Amino acid sequence: MLFKQKNKRNNKEGKSSWNNYEKAKQEYLEHISKTTNALHSWKLIALFSLITTGISICTVTYLSTRSSLIPYVIEVDQTGNAKGINPAYQTNYEPTEVNIQFYLREFVHNARWISSDIVLQGIFYKKSIALLGREVKEKYNRLVENENWKDMIAEGFTRDVQIESVNKISGTSNSYQIRWRETIYKKGSLVNEKKLSGIFAIEVEQPRELEELKYNPLGIRIQDYHITNEGV
Repeated sequence: MLFKQKNKRNNKEGKSSWNNYEKAKQEYLEHISKTTNALHSWKLIALFSLITTGISICTVTYLSTRSSLIPYVIEVDQTGNAKGINPAYQTNYEPTEVNIQFYLREFVHNARWISSDIVLQGIFYKKSIALLGREVKEKYNRLVENENWKDMIAEGFTRDVQIESVNKISGTSNSYQIRWRETIYKKGSLVNEKKLSGIFAIEVEQPRELEELKYNPLGIRIQDYHITNEGV
């Protein structure tokens, strides 16, 4: 009888221990499951954040490369009051003689100037070719190569340009003569000075793209030119 009671007690204790084990095992598995689910959720959140950040960076980069500034032409009457405001690329504006001579003066200055600052030189180059027709761009690029501008800049040469006159050639509708003086320096010391003159044939072609308006808003294009050395 005593043996049976001990056996029952042992069975009860064994069953209780087994139940505790199963309970602990179940709690452990539930904990692991919750941890795994939480980790998976955080991975999804991190991936979503990474994708969102990538899209944001691409969007900002794209918008920063686009020009949001649209130039406008304001037409005025003889009293100075505005009579028309339109985007520059939608306006058929006819440049005046003053406009044409100004841009020709700017072209010669920028196209012949040599700066010690390579960044500034690049800006002058862009401004220059913006006023040239396609074939004349090739002619100008050959001139730059023949004069070895890169070597001149690397060796410390600079060139100053002084415009002396801009005149329309009599009897022509689109040809102008420009005279100017060029002074070459090497690291600040005078090297050479000479006078030049050039004949420039132009035409007006209204720009239709915003990029064209940046450096040549009036569409004044040089179709050909010829430069002559007039000596010192």
